[in-house]
Amino acid sequence: MQPAVPLMNLLEGYQDLQSVMAVLEAQQSFDLQNNTARFNENEGLLPLPEAGDRLRYLGYFLSAGLDAQRPIQIELNLGRPLAGHPFILILKAFSLLGTHRFRLVQGLSLTQEALASAKGQVAFSFEPLATLLRDPARITGFQVYLMKPKFDPASASPIETVYTEPETESGVVRAAPNLNVYKHIDTRV
Repeated sequence: MQPAVPLMNLLEGYQDLQSVMAVLEAQQSFDLQNNTARFNENEGLLPLPEAGDRLRYLGYFLSAGLDAQRPIQIELNLGRPLAGHPFILILKAFSLLGTHRFRLVQGLSLTQEALASAKGQVAFSFEPLATLLRDPARITGFQVYLMKPKFDPASASPIETVYTEPETESGVVRAAPNLNVYKHIDTRV
């Protein structure tokens, strides 16, 4: 996977690393809190991979706010029509090198698969960076890619939705014997 064009375009025209980092912080696609990254709601609907193009670049988040000892959680809300569909999330680590002329260097790739819940929410969990890398501070951030594998709804196990019809008895149903309190009155013929 090549670096995403929007991320490469951000680096052009800046003379120092502080300026680049300020722009990267302002334009992150994910909100990061307590090692949980959520897609920024200001961006609108989550761009999903289409049938022909099953891999979609979602954006990036910076690793400065990550605790290297805790797992990284990514949460996406895809909507109810995609409930039960499988998704693969790819995190591609990147670092910025250089003082006047910047280079974007990609490194570690992490992948995780998950199924969308009945509400269309998907949660991915990745190992802590401290267990994967000797020096997690060298990573500037992660580019996030979403992949939607081919899905055949007939072969998938259905999401359990339990709905039971309330048991209704015909006629007058008292709350307790010998009480004039009624639980149900059926007036149909």
